[in-house]
Amino acid sequence: MIKKDILNSELNNKSSGEFFPFWNSKSMDKNDFSRLDKNFLRIKITAEDAPMVYYKMVNAFDHVNVPIQQAVISTIGHQVIDTFYILPSDHEKIVRSDFEASLKQVLRGPSEI
Repeated sequence: MIKKDILNSELNNKSSGEFFPFWNSKSMDKNDFSRLDKNFLRIKITAEDAPMVYYKMVNAFDHVNVPIQQAVISTIGHQVIDTFYILPSDHEKIVRSDFEASLKQVLRGPSEI
């Protein structure tokens, strides 16, 4: 079962302190990470847990040519609450493609590759 509104998106503010760590490849120490100072659009997807549900979500982003910058995956009981971070410049691709409707259709479909 898919909730009525499975998508919730908002723009993260730079001042929120929610910057993504990235590895500084110039450093020889593999534990040397820095924070990336960028704004990201957060898209939260809530759905029933099922086989390949994460694959289907990621594939939906790939289908509209929107690269995921970071993902936070959560499962509570039989429900997944996945949060994807994309660049604000990719928001228009999500809107124009009717991403939410196609995602709902994919999540309702059979689990196959």
